[in-house]
Amino acid sequence: MQRLVLVLAGLCGSAAVLLAAFAAHGLDQIIAQVHPAGGLSAEEARSFFETGLRNLMYHALCLGVLGCAWLRLNRFLRPLAFLAIVVGVVLFSGGLMWRAVGGPEQVVPLVPLGGISYAAGWFLMALAALLGPSSATPKPSAEKT
Repeated sequence: MQRLVLVLAGLCGSAAVLLAAFAAHGLDQIIAQVHPAGGLSAEEARSFFETGLRNLMYHALCLGVLGCAWLRLNRFLRPLAFLAIVVGVVLFSGGLMWRAVGGPEQVVPLVPLGGISYAAGWFLMALAALLGPSSATPKPSAEKT
C-alpha cells in the first residue's frame, strides 16, 4: 500500500506539472471555445482551473509525505487519510478543472465535498501520526545470529 501511495503521489505531481504547461499554453483557447457567452467568464474559468491545479500539486506533495511516513502512522487511519485525499483530488481539483474546460455545471456542487474530503484527509493524517507507533519503541533487530 505504501508503494501505491507513493506512485499516486508521483502521478499527481506529474499531472500537475503537465496541466500547468497546458494552462500556460492552451487553456485560454479551450476556455474561449467552451465558454462563449453565457457560461463562465474567461477569468472565472481560469481561476477555477488554477485553483484546482494548485490544490492538485499541494495534495501530490501531501500524498508523498503520507507515503514516506506510512510505516510510522496508525495502521487503521493511514488508509483512511489516503482515501480522503484521493477523493479530494477527484472532487475538488478535478471538479474545478473539469468545469473550467467545459464540464457540466452539475459538477460544481461536488467541489465543496472535495474540499471537505481534503480537510478530512489532513486531519486523519495528523491523527494517524499522533496515534502511530512511538518513535521511542525499540525496533526488533534485523541481525541474524
